[in-house]
Amino acid sequence: MSKEEQVTIKLKISEDWAKKLNKIAKENYQTSEEMLKKILAEYLNVNYENIKLQELSEKVDKIEKRLSKIEQKDCNLNKLINRLTIMEKLITSLQTREIVRTAEIMINSELDDDDDMDDEPDEILTDFL
Repeated sequence: MSKEEQVTIKLKISEDWAKKLNKIAKENYQTSEEMLKKILAEYLNVNYENIKLQELSEKVDKIEKRLSKIEQKDCNLNKLINRLTIMEKLITSLQTREIVRTAEIMINSELDDDDDMDDEPDEILTDFL
């Protein structure tokens, strides 16, 4: 019996019966719904264990499909993490290059400034013209 074939049945019973049913269900580590299904299956001469096994098999199939999707997403996530790591390294490399380049420009500009200070007045005038 698959999930699509199931119907809901409402049943009114006395409070005394409900307490007894709940007590027996707890003693057997089951819900009262499980107990009622078992009782009906026995009365209808249906193998309840096969039904339960089929339900569990369907649940396992659903879980396996979900797990497969999660594993696929995990693989994609690992790829993205690897790409991000590479990009971080490239950015760090570019930043380092830019710092070195800026430092070289500053050093060269200071050297150029020093040359101007050593110039004689006539050199300054010549450079100006």
